[in-house]
Amino acid sequence: ARQLSASTAISAAAAANLGDVGRLRADRYRELFVSEWPHRQGLMHSIPARTLEGMEELLDYGAVAPSAGGQPGKEPHRRPILLSVAPGRPPSRGEGGLWDLVNAYLGLPGGELREAYQGVARLRWRDCTVFLATDASPLLQALNLRPRPLEASDFSKRLSDSRRPAPAALPPRSSAEPATLGASCARYCQAAGRVCVDGDLAAVG
Repeated sequence: ARQLSASTAISAAAAANLGDVGRLRADRYRELFVSEWPHRQGLMHSIPARTLEGMEELLDYGAVAPSAGGQPGKEPHRRPILLSVAPGRPPSRGEGGLWDLVNAYLGLPGGELREAYQGVARLRWRDCTVFLATDASPLLQALNLRPRPLEASDFSKRLSDSRRPAPAALPPRSSAEPATLGASCARYCQAAGRVCVDGDLAAVG
């Protein structure tokens, strides 16, 4: 059992001011999602990623850690990226299911795309907004957005490339690097003057 303080009980019973919730109406939310998101972070301002390599160039990184002397991106509001996938096309023999591969690449939980608006999910990934959409999205069709959809083979090929570490969904303006084989992450970070965050290990590892 958990013991709650009096202040917790009082604050839980207090009324909350949610501000203007009008933007959650269907018409207002569509407008917000598509074009009116602050700092031009709406879907219509996104750059389509035709390949995973192209997406990584847009994100401005080549591996988990920046190159020597490199600094994490400092631009506060980068243009969003639109990543379209084709779940209706069966994977080739020996490949995993599309969503398993997409989730492995983006560091997302398992399962198909959920919490999406008309087939488009808005993700905060690294220091950029990524719109993850299915090629059958009615919203993309209504907006006449036709990016090249990526297939299971695109993700499988990228994830199997042993020459490049898999991308990691790091917080904005952060960097990470692997510890030497057999070394403790905590000791490695301490020696490098960095901080080891347990919650990031699943994404980075």
